[in-house]
Amino acid sequence: MPDAPAPPTASTSLLRSFSRQLSKGQKRGLLAGIASTIGGFGGQVYDFFIADPLTDKNVRWNATISAHALTAGLAFIAAFIVFFLLRRFLFRAAAIVSLVLLAGGAISYFTGINIDLSKAQQTWDSAAGWLWQQGKSLISLVSSNIPGSGGAGLGAWLGFRRPRV
Repeated sequence: MPDAPAPPTASTSLLRSFSRQLSKGQKRGLLAGIASTIGGFGGQVYDFFIADPLTDKNVRWNATISAHALTAGLAFIAAFIVFFLLRRFLFRAAAIVSLVLLAGGAISYFTGINIDLSKAQQTWDSAAGWLWQQGKSLISLVSSNIPGSGGAGLGAWLGFRRPRV
């Protein structure tokens, strides 16, 4: 009689739990990001250790492509994981903030207690200026690094997207 299979370890059960929450498109995208990262890393290792640097002085096309593949794959995986976790957090945070604002509005309406928001308005004005400046610097950063930005953008979109089951 065959032995019973070993119970899953914590790491395999965590991976299985994570993979059950993903849609087919998310699984395929994550697999493509992993393949791009592995392929780019392999190309970089080949170019660093095996390729003869004395044969040509110019940068070879496969070294450039593998560097871009590695950058795009790593950016995709990182953005996918961050935005997958951020999606879960943001929905809960938005619900809590909505309840707090609703409670503040109800207290102000029913009890007549005035909630002074002038300090919040001043803070918002200074934060809006800072955000505008950071947004302009982010645009210049994204445009200077297109492969990583494209991979990160696609990973963020797939990670933040709710899986359709």
